[in-house]
Amino acid sequence: SDPQLAWSTLIQAGVNPNVKDKFGKMAKFYMDHPGQVKLARSPWEKDPGRYTSANQAFTIKPSNIRIWIHDQDLNRLLRVIWEGHGNKLLCETSRQPTVKRFLESIPYIMGTVRDIHQSVTQNNLSKLIQVSADPVPNEALSSKDIHGLTPLHKAAGLRFKDIVEYLLSKVDNINQPDSFGRTPLHYAAMKSGNMEVYKLLKSHGAIDNIQDSKGKLPKHYLTKPSDRPEACLSFVPSVPRTV
Repeated sequence: SDPQLAWSTLIQAGVNPNVKDKFGKMAKFYMDHPGQVKLARSPWEKDPGRYTSANQAFTIKPSNIRIWIHDQDLNRLLRVIWEGHGNKLLCETSRQPTVKRFLESIPYIMGTVRDIHQSVTQNNLSKLIQVSADPVPNEALSSKDIHGLTPLHKAAGLRFKDIVEYLLSKVDNINQPDSFGRTPLHYAAMKSGNMEVYKLLKSHGAIDNIQDSKGKLPKHYLTKPSDRPEACLSFVPSVPRTV
């Protein structure tokens, strides 16, 4: 690309060239000193000791949390909540206004996660739609409890077809594993007389050749009821007392 051409195009479009960045530099400084340009880090860029790569587990530990707070990385901090570990953020503090406001909102975000999971376990579709309405992001509908179960895991395992259909219209990853490596299809297979939900998941792209932590495929549990483990399908995530 031609920096000079890009510069001219921006000026013609009315961009103010005299605006300074947080380092007190105007755009022309970087035209003359291109080596000083520091691009924002890609969320999945490898950096040993800081982040994991895209195909590795999202590592939640105190040192990483402190880094994300320092870097004002709200996306990762929010993901900590979606992964079912919001309680690990409750004791954190920050003087940075944006992060401070986010940390103060954590109990309320966790309250929304609780309401979503509770609506699912109660087979209450109207309440689920209500508590997950805008401005609640769709990611909340894929939020996990401490066992790694999402609302779709629970709805599939409890044979709540209407809830499953609603979640399938909202969530992106229907093959998301829980802490035991089980997908929603595994849980659908564990419930007797649940072929309708099982087939519904498959029709929406559920993969039937994913092994859980015991090396079992979903279809194994269809034919081996005695191998079906106890599931925490009715578990509802806890919320701090402030909510």
